[in-house]
Amino acid sequence: MIVSAISNVIGSYGKNETNHLEVIENSKKAEKTFIPLVKRVIEKFYEGRN
Repeated sequence: MIVSAISNVIGSYGKNETNHLEVIENSKKAEKTFIPLVKRVIEKFYEGRN
């Protein structure tokens, strides 16, 4: 949902003109990028606590 909101393209008359396939593709890219990043941040956080 967040990726969808970030990747939306606002067209004329303020309507959302983002292709739903584009949103799905952006979500796949975000999954590959952000999930490993968040995992590393969490791991580093717990390493620092020990």
